[in-house]
Amino acid sequence: ATAGLAGASTGHDWSRGAAGGLAAASGLLSPPRLAASQPAPNGLTGLRSTEASVLIDGLERENAMLRQQLQRCFAQEKALRGEASECRERFEAESQRLRHEVAEQAAASRRGRSEAAEDARLQSEVQQQGEMAKAVAARLEALQGEQDTQLATLRLQTKAAHTEVEGVTRELESLQQFVLPKSPMDARGEAAAVPANASPLQAALHRQRYVTSQLRFACEAKLETLGHVQKQLRDRLEASLAASQAKTAGGVPPEGSV
Repeated sequence: ATAGLAGASTGHDWSRGAAGGLAAASGLLSPPRLAASQPAPNGLTGLRSTEASVLIDGLERENAMLRQQLQRCFAQEKALRGEASECRERFEAESQRLRHEVAEQAAASRRGRSEAAEDARLQSEVQQQGEMAKAVAARLEALQGEQDTQLATLRLQTKAAHTEVEGVTRELESLQQFVLPKSPMDARGEAAAVPANASPLQAALHRQRYVTSQLRFACEAKLETLGHVQKQLRDRLEASLAASQAKTAGGVPPEGSV
């Protein structure tokens, strides 16, 4: 890793030198300034222009070669840096592995020296856990007894509630039958109102709700019929009263009063 870092540093210094050389070369590539003098003949001017063009082309080619060489140096420097980083990571991983192995060996040595004390501690913990297990088992048994008692009480309460609901439902059915007798369609509707997966108490409650709704409809119908009957009786009573008043007065009763 040290050798790689040294190589990377050397490559970096060389690349900086190459960069300086490139800058110098760039300065050299600047077209030469011609001194201000008297104009030369046409033939001499054309020859000098050709020589300057050839010189400039050569300098540009050298400049391109220097740039390519500088780019290769930069790439080499980048590769050397990556290799140095990889070597550093491998070194750190190997150091960590060695430290872990040393720690494990030290722990194993300590475990070996304290094996007797550890056995005694484990035996004490096992004994304590056994006592705790007995206490937990006794507590679970007591809770199971309490749960059984509560379950039996709940079953009795459910059975009593079911009986009471059935009794109220029968009374409501009797009242509905008295108010408005049921039809075969009502019996089919009552059977459809109870879910298939309902418990006995749930079925009784559904049946009670259905009977209550039917009784409400029957009472509403009876009340509506009673209202019509009362209206008819009131109309007849008013007509009879009008006829009686007309007869008492000796006049002719008005048309449509009877």
